[in-house]
Amino acid sequence: MLSQLVPMLLLPVFVAAPAVESGTQLTYRGTMIAAKGDPVETRKTFDLTILVGDSVAENGRLYWTVSEEGRGQWAWPDRFGRINVDSRLGWDLAVGPSLLYDRPEGKSIVPLVSPLLTTENPLAKGLVWNESRLEHQVTGSEKVAERDAWRVEVRSPFGHKRTLWVDKNGPVVVSLLETVFIGQGEQHELRMNLIKSEQLADAELDGALSGFDSFIKLRDRLVQATRNARVDWNEQQLATLKSDLPSITGVARGPLVAIAQAAELDTKDQRGRSGAVTAIRGKLVGSQVPEFKLEAIDGDAVTDQGLKNKVTILHFWEYRDSPLEEPYGQVGYLDFLFRKREADGVKVYGVAVDKRLADADERRSAISSVKKLRSFMNIGYPLLLDDGAVLKQFGDPRVTGAKLPLFVVVDAGGKIVAYHVGFYEVERDRGLQALDDAITKALGNRE
Repeated sequence: MLSQLVPMLLLPVFVAAPAVESGTQLTYRGTMIAAKGDPVETRKTFDLTILVGDSVAENGRLYWTVSEEGRGQWAWPDRFGRINVDSRLGWDLAVGPSLLYDRPEGKSIVPLVSPLLTTENPLAKGLVWNESRLEHQVTGSEKVAERDAWRVEVRSPFGHKRTLWVDKNGPVVVSLLETVFIGQGEQHELRMNLIKSEQLADAELDGALSGFDSFIKLRDRLVQATRNARVDWNEQQLATLKSDLPSITGVARGPLVAIAQAAELDTKDQRGRSGAVTAIRGKLVGSQVPEFKLEAIDGDAVTDQGLKNKVTILHFWEYRDSPLEEPYGQVGYLDFLFRKREADGVKVYGVAVDKRLADADERRSAISSVKKLRSFMNIGYPLLLDDGAVLKQFGDPRVTGAKLPLFVVVDAGGKIVAYHVGFYEVERDRGLQALDDAITKALGNRE
């Protein structure tokens, strides 16, 4: 699952700091490595670019991009953003840059610290202050990357949190060493160094800001929730990308060029995948449910004959407790829908797809994982077990490169009336409304 945000954000005060001039672009290079284990296997590298849109002495806007290598990476819509900063807020974890760190047990979000440190009093050796329940102390000065910098030690009640080296001529952090805990308290070391500082000319700045604003507007039109390792666009979103992306990529500058290329490639791949899924849907919708038999985790069997005279939802997903990733296959919303529609005679079956079920040595472990998930999520509808054979009969979307979940709606006559790959859009106060509409339509076809 995506772990809780690692609390490593340094909140700048923006009180009496020297201004950082509009058009300043800062590029940082960083690494993140586990304190234990193979440093090569646990190593993640990244680049962070910060562009000052307006002076940040009092109020301003920062634009950022992040590129990552190793241990996972965000989908392209989460690799850039805009942050409004003022003397009170600093930047917000929800919109600020972060890393995606992929572990065997799941994925963790690691927010990146602000590259600007401002204080009420000028930095000087011996200065001590508390900020966000952390003690800060200027312990001395050092030469870092040919810059005279103050060394600032930051400690929590549990020990070292971070060390910052701050340029003596301004609020810019030139180097950072961070202690990060993710997962079940696994300690990692995050380093970040300023490798380039430049001042964009007015024309360059205008072009860069135009590119950022265009990409941000596109993301808003896509209505895409942030913090995703992968996004699956629906047909309407793909149509938006097809019409709008070419002109937007044309204005991309600097680090946005790589993001534009990723967006184009992703859109091309998903359009091809969407066409393949549409072909599968066309073959299945309107046809009779294939013959099948699935064992439930409590031992009872469910067959195609058992679906007769009922409207049924089959939810194929990887029901396992680890790795458990947002949005959990939407099982919470599905369980709510099940309880709402149970009085109408609607049946819901969650089908745990796991190839380990075909292996006698691993089957017990796979079933145990499903049971843990059921308990964790308090799932009320029955869960069935499939090693992948039954999913294949229903048209396994993974052969097209798509990912589960798969929602199949079957009417009372045993016909497939809906085939939906991926997550439904969640409507506020109404949940999985599109799936609920499909159920209503199927109930109207009840014989």
